Amino acid sequence: MTGDMSASSFNSTYLVTVDANAGVLFENTSVYFGANLRLAPANWSSIERVNDRFLKFILAPFGYEYEGKGISYATTYSTQAINGGDGRVQLTPAVGWKIIGVEAWVIIGTQGQATSAAPVGIVSFSDTVVNLQTPVNTANTFSINYKLRLKVSK
Repeated sequence: MTGDMSASSFNSTYLVTVDANAGVLFENTSVYFGANLRLAPANWSSIERVNDRFLKFILAPFGYEYEGKGISYATTYSTQAINGGDGRVQLTPAVGWKIIGVEAWVIIGTQGQATSAAPVGIVSFSDTVVNLQTPVNTANTFSINYKLRLKVSK
């Protein structure tokens, strides 16, 4: 397919059917639609890919790898400062994604900090935000390393 796809007639055109009960597998393909690629939101989790060079960048947010069935996982750890006032950290997903798993720990530098700063607890966990609790009560001294596992919600 070639041509100008910027016209309004393509605004409701999708690469994959909008039927949420349908599925599609892209195996050993090289599907590239540039910025014009639109995936049907209701069917996103039914898209599978094996050895497609381009879809892996579209099916996952930046910094994540597409696992399949609408699920992506962080490929590197992110760092977030711990609030020195209450020792809490709030983690949120990328827009259009919901949290289904989290891995986190406090970054420490000494053995003594392992008992006074390292424990991490979950205050609340939902698909839109995870609140973690630590014993840290000093501002700007400690951070959390974390990875999220996400499921598409857009």
